[in-house]
Amino acid sequence: SALFRLQTDGDGKLQLHSAIPVETLLEPIAAVLPALVDFLNGCGADLRDGLRCVKLHATLGGDPRQLLLCLVYGPGTEAAQEERLREATEALSGALAARGSNCDVSVMSQSRGVERCFPPGKNYVDEVLLVPGRGSLRYRQPYGQFSNPNPHIAVATAGWLMDVIASEVNAGGHGSPCTDLLELYCGAGSHTVALAPLFRHVLAVEINRHLVEGATRNVQANGLSNVTVLRAPSEDFCRKVLRRGSYVLRRGGCNGTSRS
Repeated sequence: SALFRLQTDGDGKLQLHSAIPVETLLEPIAAVLPALVDFLNGCGADLRDGLRCVKLHATLGGDPRQLLLCLVYGPGTEAAQEERLREATEALSGALAARGSNCDVSVMSQSRGVERCFPPGKNYVDEVLLVPGRGSLRYRQPYGQFSNPNPHIAVATAGWLMDVIASEVNAGGHGSPCTDLLELYCGAGSHTVALAPLFRHVLAVEINRHLVEGATRNVQANGLSNVTVLRAPSEDFCRKVLRRGSYVLRRGGCNGTSRS
């Protein structure tokens, strides 16, 4: 199901095999793939040992655009150390610059729950998406969050949801917000940020600590004061609401504070 595969040829060299034309990918990803193959076939050959897959996350907007590349290792293999990640970051950044691609590159490694990053702590990309009717929205997208792999579709989906809410949900209020929104499995707030102005208040529920931190940051970065991000299992939260018949929210903004 992978979009591309790195397979060894008869000489033990990695070759890139893509299920789709590489040119259809976001420009930073399309540019880095051949550079990654060259690096792993050259001075980064030791990083191939135990390497299970490579995950990439690039931004559509921002200046410069950002690229996060994660080397995922299998059981029994230690995640690559930060010094090697620094060398990989410098090599890939140089290769992209030589191809005329202006991109801020970060490289991380992951194995058995251990993550290492270069630059240290940089396990995310900061995205800027232009959403019709909302303008430029800023998102910090942590590694591992669910996001549409096609950001153009993500923008179109947000626009479609906004149109439906304005015409169907808020029709009785002449376009003004007339109800609240409960968003389960909100992730880092991709839809939360876009839809919040269309509701009186939004309660966004997510269990993953890193995604809760990301959602809270994204709400604040976009100046939203009508959103509460709550860390809780969505299933348990729904059972609690159904059992009690209500859920009273302390409306303190995007600080994740709530009470029942």
